[in-house]
Amino acid sequence: MTESASPASAIVEVLRRRQSTQAEIMEATGLSRVTIHGQLGALEEAGVVCQAPRTVETGGRPARTYKLDPSYGRVLVADIGTSVVRTGVASIDGSLLASSSAQIPAFENPDEALRELFDAFARMRAMDSTPIRAISVGIPVPVNPHTGRPQVSARHSQWRSQELPEKLAGFCDGPFLVAHDVDLMALAEQRTVRPDTSVLMLIKVGMGIGCSVIYRGEPIVGETGGAFEIGHMQGTHVHSRGAGRVRCPRGHDDCLESVAGGRAIASSLMWEGISATSSTEIMNLAVAGNTLVRDELYATGRKVGEAAAPLINMLNPGVIVVGGNLTAYSDLVSQGFRESALLGTAQVVRDAVQIVPAKLGTQGGLIGASLVALDSVLSSDSLATAIAGNGGSDDGARGSRSARDDSSDDDAEDSDAASLENDATVR
Repeated sequence: MTESASPASAIVEVLRRRQSTQAEIMEATGLSRVTIHGQLGALEEAGVVCQAPRTVETGGRPARTYKLDPSYGRVLVADIGTSVVRTGVASIDGSLLASSSAQIPAFENPDEALRELFDAFARMRAMDSTPIRAISVGIPVPVNPHTGRPQVSARHSQWRSQELPEKLAGFCDGPFLVAHDVDLMALAEQRTVRPDTSVLMLIKVGMGIGCSVIYRGEPIVGETGGAFEIGHMQGTHVHSRGAGRVRCPRGHDDCLESVAGGRAIASSLMWEGISATSSTEIMNLAVAGNTLVRDELYATGRKVGEAAAPLINMLNPGVIVVGGNLTAYSDLVSQGFRESALLGTAQVVRDAVQIVPAKLGTQGGLIGASLVALDSVLSSDSLATAIAGNGGSDDGARGSRSARDDSSDDDAEDSDAASLENDATVR
């Protein structure tokens, strides 16, 4: 339990990870049995928590197990990438219940991307009557952490003018959360796959190129949201084969994206008379054995590794995750990245880092969006509001809960706690 967490949020945080008995919650949080008993009663009255069918044998009566109540609510999530719009709906425990995707040039045409998002959200909200508690959306541009609005140049005023919270208000009362898509991918990899890694870097390679760094569970976004925009770092890079430099979506012809990533590969293919306008089409050619595409994917990995090397040396990450649509069915990008990313880095940095493929694949952005949404829905303040809105204080809920409980639950929890204490003594 963190210093700012309430007892209720500390208990819910345990239940987000797994179903637990009172004794297991006590061991995980350090809260007293009386406090846990009362808070569980309040949360159960508010509809946030319910009893799970699973019981734990402790040598006495089976101990009751608690979980987050699926009927409390769901969250709508979206991952709007450069060329793909993914949408989903997640349960209160974070599991994705449904998802969909559509190939749309979202960076250049946010209006079309948002139409797809609204249509998908409408379908998912209509699945049943479970309330929608929050909406979380990843977008393909940086987001200013102070305003929550897209942080883009005048050239892309179509994204700057998007009022996402206002447009999403018809789906629920909020909260509405907007983040850079690559930050959500990185957050999901760190929290669900590598929770013990304090510094994790994620490199996303698709039609565009992105980077995010998670430090102690939170993305480093910078003052205005533009941290680690390596795809648009300007400098001298090797030209793509034949086609020369292609302008990136921001109009640069001397940045990393002008010579690496999906757009640069598509430009090289066009020069050779091959049409491929999306990351899916590029990867299909690679899987089919197209030598030019495979060479370009490997070269993209090397160029991205060279650009990321100074950041790696400065940040000393424990893990670098390589993901994105151009890594979905082939490790060519990852191979190229590994060969160049650590050149010239300090020995202490090389010894500490692992370079690994993304585990969550195309669902990473949606999973990250659900984590952010549920962090808000299940925060200390939100839980306090839910408990208060149920018509009573924690003490009142505790009293009603205690009146309902029979003595077998108390006996079971006492036995469960004693069993844990005995186990600890044996160890």
